[in-house]
Amino acid sequence: MTLEEFLALLARHEDAMEFSEYCAALSPWATFNINRAKHSPFRPVNFYMALTNHRKQQQPAPEPPKRRYALPGERPPSRRTGPDRVIENFDAWTQSRQKR
Repeated sequence: MTLEEFLALLARHEDAMEFSEYCAALSPWATFNINRAKHSPFRPVNFYMALTNHRKQQQPAPEPPKRRYALPGERPPSRRTGPDRVIENFDAWTQSRQKR
């Protein structure tokens, strides 16, 4: 797994955690806004999402990794490497053809 893939997976995980906290905040949001006093302010759902608000205040936005060109003879990382090992087999085949 490359660093870019790991950071993308981490971003997806944080989005999933934020969505689950949003779903958990809907219940108190509806209860408190329906039963609020006449002159009290309307509060958005984000007001009840304590973990997300705390995380956004504490962590600055991460700097994405810098992209670079592949060095001569280097194969760039691929998202399609998997259990079938197609890319590795193709690399081995091209190297065997170059040796002839």
